[in-house]
Amino acid sequence: MPSGHTAVYGIVGSPVSHSWSPVLHAAGYRHLGMDAVYIPFPVETSQLAAAMRGLPALGVKGINVTVPHKTSILPYVSELTPIAKAMGAVNTIRFMPDGRSVGTNTDGDGFWNDVATRGVGFPHTLGIVGSGGAARAVAMGYAQRGGQDLTVLNRTHSNAQHLVADIQALYPVTCHTGDGSDVSPLSRCEMVINATTATLSDATHPMMAMSWVSPHQVIGDVMYGCHSPWLQAAQQEGATTFDGWGMLIHQGVLAFAFMTGQTVPVSVFEAAVSQQGAT
Repeated sequence: MPSGHTAVYGIVGSPVSHSWSPVLHAAGYRHLGMDAVYIPFPVETSQLAAAMRGLPALGVKGINVTVPHKTSILPYVSELTPIAKAMGAVNTIRFMPDGRSVGTNTDGDGFWNDVATRGVGFPHTLGIVGSGGAARAVAMGYAQRGGQDLTVLNRTHSNAQHLVADIQALYPVTCHTGDGSDVSPLSRCEMVINATTATLSDATHPMMAMSWVSPHQVIGDVMYGCHSPWLQAAQQEGATTFDGWGMLIHQGVLAFAFMTGQTVPVSVFEAAVSQQGAT
């Protein structure tokens, strides 16, 4: 039962009803014997500034940030870690006793830590669909790990161009961009990741023609807990596929440590997901 001594953490986004972060973090608190709770806070973009004033005023110690706020929340964060600055996106914020807020981003490390457990190898060529916060995290993490060849497709081509420009300002990566009207460049990529929220909807068809997919490719989706026509279509073409559950778990472990200062084993989060029958 929460009391006046219970530490409060949470997640801010719109929507947040689908999020499994409360399940994961609660498992971490139980494992470590912490007196803490984790609450989903549905916040619309128009209320983001008010939320960033109100949450620490109410004693909230830290939050995760999910779509669509990972980039739009930046003006309301006092300090950014180097990784958050490089990515231009935040997914975790710690509220400090002196009134400061410190933002970081665990998505990139979470994604690539998950890939490392799958035995699929680090891709020589990577394709990303999307250019928002999740795309930035995956792309920047790729470049930081020595990735050499990146293709980014986004309906708003200028957003894809801005993303690769930010990466090339820091890393010597060969980059290609497009608006998605021509998806054939994805055929040359060893790994292709959907980093959009298209699969959060009740879509029954992939968001693009999938004739470019081949059995030698690895196709991923950063979304989790939803029907993914994107992955189903890739499976039908013989590709190896994975969804965002592993990224969620691995980034969550890193975010937990950043917010609380305590470390929880990956196995604890994996068990929490498994016990809920989510995978």
